[in-house]
Amino acid sequence: MANLKRILVPLGALALLAGACGSDDDKEDAQQPPEGATAEAAELAAGTVDLIVPFDAAAGQQSEGIAIDSDGNIFASWSFQGKVVRIPAGTTTPEEFGSVPVAEGDFGVVGLDLDPDGNLYAAVFSSVSNGAWRFDAATGEATQLEGTEAIGFPNDVALDDAGNLYITSSSEGTDDAGAQLGAIWRVAPDGATEQWMIDEMLGGTGESGLPVGPVGANGIEFFDGSLYLTNLEKGQVLRVEIAEDGAPGAASVVAEAAELGGADGLALDPLGNMFVAVIGQSSIVRVGTDGVITTVATDEDGLDFPSAVEFGRGDSSGSLFGVNFAIAELLGAVTVEGPGVFQIPAATTSE
Repeated sequence: MANLKRILVPLGALALLAGACGSDDDKEDAQQPPEGATAEAAELAAGTVDLIVPFDAAAGQQSEGIAIDSDGNIFASWSFQGKVVRIPAGTTTPEEFGSVPVAEGDFGVVGLDLDPDGNLYAAVFSSVSNGAWRFDAATGEATQLEGTEAIGFPNDVALDDAGNLYITSSSEGTDDAGAQLGAIWRVAPDGATEQWMIDEMLGGTGESGLPVGPVGANGIEFFDGSLYLTNLEKGQVLRVEIAEDGAPGAASVVAEAAELGGADGLALDPLGNMFVAVIGQSSIVRVGTDGVITTVATDEDGLDFPSAVEFGRGDSSGSLFGVNFAIAELLGAVTVEGPGVFQIPAATTSE
C-alpha cells in the first residue's frame, strides 16, 4: 500500500507552504500537561495494526467515526449509509445501533462522541440531514439537534465536562476579503445552539483535491479546559482555550508539519500527547507534549485512509483504536486493506 502516500500529493505538501508553525511560546503553552497530572503517557506497539473488525466496502460500509464507551463497546459510523453500528466489547460482530437519512453521494455520518450516560452524538454532512444528531443510549433513536442544520460542513463532535457539544465545520464560506473560513458550533445542555467561533485559522485552502471542500477544521477533542482540533488542508493541530465564561479564546497553532498534511481525527492520552489520524497520508502520528512528532503506523502496516482514533476503555484500556475510511476509490485509486475497525495495542515490556 505504499502507493497511497502518493495519492494525495497536495495534502502531503500543504504544511510545507507555511514552514514552521507558530511561535515556540505558543507550542510550549499549548502542550503543557495538566497541573498535578500523575497518569502515564500512552505507549503503543508502533507499526502494529490489527484489523479487528473488517467492513464491506462494496456494501458501502466505509467508516469515518469511532467512539468507545466505558464498558469497551465500540461505535462506528457507516458514513455513506447514514448508519451507526455497535460492536459489543469482546466481539467482532457489528450490530446496527441507529440511522439517519442520507442522500446518495453525500458523506453522511462522520464524527462521533459519547456522553457519560451512553448517548451518542454524531456530525452528519448531508443535504437531507445536515447537522448534529443525538442517538438515545437505550433505543438508538436519532434526534436532530435544533439549529445545527445551519452548519456549513459538519465534520466532528466533542463534549466538554459541562455537557456542551462542540461541532467542527470544515467550511463556512469566505470573509469580505475572500479568505476561507471554518467554524466551531456549540450546543449547550439546554439546547441553545450558536456559531461559537468562526475564523480564518479554521478554514481550509481548497488544495487537497478531495471531492468536497475546502476542508479546514476537522477532528476535535476536549482536554483540560481546551479544545484541540485539526486543520486538514493546512496540516495543523490547533488549540482553542475555553474561557471561564464559556467564550472561545484565540486559536493557536500547537503543531504544523509535513507529517500532518491531511490530518483528520485525533485522540489525547492522559498527559496530553496527541495521536492524529492523518487520512491524507494513511498514517497515524504522535505529537508529544515536547513538540516532537513521530510516526506510529503507516499504510505499510495496514492503515487505509484512517479517519478517526480513540483510546480503548475497560479491558481494552491502553490500546488505540481507529477506523479505516478506505476511500481510495474516490480519488481514482484502489482500496487494499479495506474499511473497518483497527487496533494498535499498548506496548508490552519484557522483564
